[in-house]
Amino acid sequence: REMAARRRHLVRGLGGLIGADIWYWVRSAGAGPDTDPAVFAFLTGGWASQEPQALIVTSHHAPAGSLINEHFQRRFGQHFTYIRADIVPDDVWYASELYRHYYQPAGLDDFLISAYPLPDGLVSGVGFHRPPAAGGFSPRDRALVHLVMEKGQWLHRGPELPAAASAGAGLSPRCREVLLHLLNGDSRKQIARKLHRSE
Repeated sequence: REMAARRRHLVRGLGGLIGADIWYWVRSAGAGPDTDPAVFAFLTGGWASQEPQALIVTSHHAPAGSLINEHFQRRFGQHFTYIRADIVPDDVWYASELYRHYYQPAGLDDFLISAYPLPDGLVSGVGFHRPPAAGGFSPRDRALVHLVMEKGQWLHRGPELPAAASAGAGLSPRCREVLLHLLNGDSRKQIARKLHRSE
């Protein structure tokens, strides 16, 4: 719990420096140049309600998420930090299914994501989001997050990889989505409500 509290404190403080209250931190296993890693540790903060968070989590596992995921797979094994403008231009972004079906209904627009590679195919990552009125992230914001992710080695340590985490890469997109919500501490009833499914 102490480590989780330290992570929350750091990521929340970093979000304050770059003007982003909405954030998540993850550790994932099974990363590869052709695969999306499966999350086994997950912390979040700043979400106004469960629905926007559920939409963004779902977007990572939906076909529309390939707009972002394919870009990251090309950088497999490297420490990278991107703002949305680095990945997709405005005209493509606002016409995309990812924006129209996930980000816009969640009341979000711009994002900043940093992924730090660890041994054995593990990845430690942070993501920050902003609503449309807050404007886009800047190159300065990107550089600041990249530096903290690079120098804050304790942020990436532990929890140790659970024995079952390596099997997570073989889960279906829906199962991965449910797993993220379980890791966030949601009950079965809460997950069903977020995903608009029966328990």
